[in-house]
Amino acid sequence: MKALVLAAALAVLGTAAYAADPSGGVSIEVVPATAPPPPTTGAVPPQATAQGFGTLAFDGDMTKGFDVSCNNPATEDHQWYIGGHGVLSASCKNLTYPHVDETDGSRVLDINFGPSSQNGALLARVGISTSDDRGAHSHNFPINAYYECSVRFDAYSIGHMPLWNNCWMVSVNDAVSGVGGGMEWDLTEFHGGYQDYTEVAGNINWACGGPGACSPFNWFGNLATKISGYDPSKFHKYGMLVNQTDANTVHIAGYVDDVLIKEGTTPISVKNQRNYLVVSLNGACNWDEGGVSYCSNQPIQNVYADGNGNTHIQTTNATMSSGFSIGITGVTGVPINGNFGFKQDNWLGGANGNFGCNGPCTLSILDKPNGSPVKFSGKYTGGGMVNKWDDPGMHAYVKSFKVWSCAAWANTQCSKFNPN
Repeated sequence: MKALVLAAALAVLGTAAYAADPSGGVSIEVVPATAPPPPTTGAVPPQATAQGFGTLAFDGDMTKGFDVSCNNPATEDHQWYIGGHGVLSASCKNLTYPHVDETDGSRVLDINFGPSSQNGALLARVGISTSDDRGAHSHNFPINAYYECSVRFDAYSIGHMPLWNNCWMVSVNDAVSGVGGGMEWDLTEFHGGYQDYTEVAGNINWACGGPGACSPFNWFGNLATKISGYDPSKFHKYGMLVNQTDANTVHIAGYVDDVLIKEGTTPISVKNQRNYLVVSLNGACNWDEGGVSYCSNQPIQNVYADGNGNTHIQTTNATMSSGFSIGITGVTGVPINGNFGFKQDNWLGGANGNFGCNGPCTLSILDKPNGSPVKFSGKYTGGGMVNKWDDPGMHAYVKSFKVWSCAAWANTQCSKFNPN
């Protein structure tokens, strides 16, 4: 494991970087540094300006410095923490700073998630947040604001299942209570292996019961169709503008490099919500986003055609949600290596296919999630694996996470429709 190097805190916080990792096993070095200049409002994104969000409420600029507490819960205030309750698996082992980025030479944070990061538990995510475990220490922001994350992902993370990379926000009250029930705002949600399944400006209202219950808002697709020359392995700015249009409705607009991707409205139920920021990496075989040991490195036992000439595979396990994708590698005799959608043939039941099957499992192979069957050709001569994962892991390289809002952002919701 590379050494973790923590720069000094921002002047606005007035603290030195805290470098005690209770989990141990990582070399940590604190390097004294000149505090970066205080935040300015000179470079406000135009979409934030147009809405009246001209105050830089949070300047998480990794090119200036990185202040993190490796204790969870934290013992003092810092700019970043390693675990909001139920959101992150707390450890500084997954952080390397400063990382000199090979694409542009900038100083950034490297977040790593590998097979050893899996803990087999619910929400086995790693990364950083602006709230500690129970919200005793946090930096949180109103609903009405412009949120922007500048990040890139390594090619392995983009090309392999079942890996996810996200910049997002969630209610700090959820960290305090551990119960959940607020609004989730996803600037990005990259589903490894399928660029056509990249999400921008996603919203889930958990107070209504979860995805699809009352306020699903998102854009899914390949951003190369929207942004000329788009490459997720290069740095891009992913932004979300949220502003209330009345007491019960918010307008959401998603941007990439200041280009509008999608906008629309959605109901809001938790009107006094304060958001904290999260950058996370995780595996996601199912909607539970837990450890991926039950869907990675699954040997293929057979590849065959059904009576309609459509391709099926037989594998040892398929405890995966069929709304996602699988990667197939190492098959000989049949041109089926690549990334595909699937449907379980012997599914046990459960929401979104979460229960999988009791192996051996057979899967219908689709050209994409919820797509058309893939026609069979050739003759299977052996080999193959579902979701091969023998790489040390995936990486997100974070340049910044910033928030612009109104001048009274610390104590209000910055909306004439919301007195909270």
